[in-house]
Amino acid sequence: AERFQRRTSTGIDMNRDALALQTPEGRLLKVLVDELKPEFSFNLHDKGTRYSAGASGKQATVSFLATAYNQAKDWNDTRTKAMQVICRMAEVLQPIIPGHLGRWTDEFEPRAFGDNVQKWGSSLVLIESGGYKEDREKQFIRQLNFVAMLTALESIAKRDYTNEKLATYERIPNNDKYIFDLLIRNATFTENGKKLTKDIGINLNEENNETATDFTLSSEIEDLGDLSIFFGLKELDATDMTALTFDQFPELRKKYGVKPTKINLGESANLILIHKNKVKHVIVNGQIAEG
Repeated sequence: AERFQRRTSTGIDMNRDALALQTPEGRLLKVLVDELKPEFSFNLHDKGTRYSAGASGKQATVSFLATAYNQAKDWNDTRTKAMQVICRMAEVLQPIIPGHLGRWTDEFEPRAFGDNVQKWGSSLVLIESGGYKEDREKQFIRQLNFVAMLTALESIAKRDYTNEKLATYERIPNNDKYIFDLLIRNATFTENGKKLTKDIGINLNEENNETATDFTLSSEIEDLGDLSIFFGLKELDATDMTALTFDQFPELRKKYGVKPTKINLGESANLILIHKNKVKHVIVNGQIAEG
């Protein structure tokens, strides 16, 4: 956790070690499950910030799952109780973050602790913490987790979760991927003498320094073309604007220290949007630097 990495010092993903039990942490967790025999378990995860709540522009800020315990994704009493507790949690969070709840995919992963704890007889509730506007460090989302956990514990103590139905759980929208960090719409490109209109989908990724004490952001053009069904955490309407590289603007290139890049898939997102030969927007490393 200190290094923001998924794998332990053994180089093994602990959350895929529930069967082999090669990591000391994994072996300890299995011993605790066997000794404590918990009626309920909670599996708390961090996830990417660009997951959407269904086919929408709303981030899936908190997502839940009653994990599957077999390939058929059957429902037994153990899994059903986890689902019912999730319903209570969702009912409390929905008014706080309307439309920002999601349901994680329930594909069975036979090596994962979450799926196996459910299989071993403990009703397991998965909580995935995604993204929320202006909350890069997820401080607000921590508060949401606290509210959700407190709600779950109260519901378990009172046993009022038993009134919840599967239909309520299934109404929570699935996690999907309809969001870019920056979506530039309707930019004009000139290729082989012909004018084309393209949307530009740009994402930002955090890269830790060697000691994991800080990070930098790197951008990537993830998609180009008709992206009308997608959304951006930030959006820019480039109608009647032409997208150009920094090559034609040496002063701006020097100002921002931008290396030559093309406006292609996989490239860093450095580009300039002009309208009637005037610079309207400058995009540096996927972020709006001017305009």
